[in-house]
Formats: sequence, C-alpha cells, structure tokens
Amino acid sequence: MDEWPPFNNTTRAHLILRLELINRVDKSRAIGRGSRANECVFWRQYLPEMVLKTGKNVCY
Repeated sequence: MDEWPPFNNTTRAHLILRLELINRVDKSRAIGRGSRANECVFWRQYLPEMVLKTGKNVCY
C-alpha cells in the first residue's frame, strides 16, 4: 500500500492512523472498512446544513 485508499459508500475503506499498522511491511492491516459511519455524518450532513442555515461560506 503506497497510497491512501479512496473512500466510497460501498466499501467505506479508510486508513487507520496507527503507527504500529502503518509501519508494517504488510500495510493492508492499516485499511479499515465500514467503521465510524455515524461519526462521519457530521461532515456529510450537519456541517453543510449549518453552513446553509447561517449563510456563511467560510474556507480556511
């Protein structure tokens, strides 16, 4: 694994940011699948709704 896997709603693959997994020769164990979907709803749903409701479009 030389790059971060692209996320999609089917596989929900993501990189697990833990040194003991990333620094292994077999980096496939650093790829997680499907977890944290509820935590990600903040970025997909809540934040865009908040931006629309407040009328502020701020980029940092």
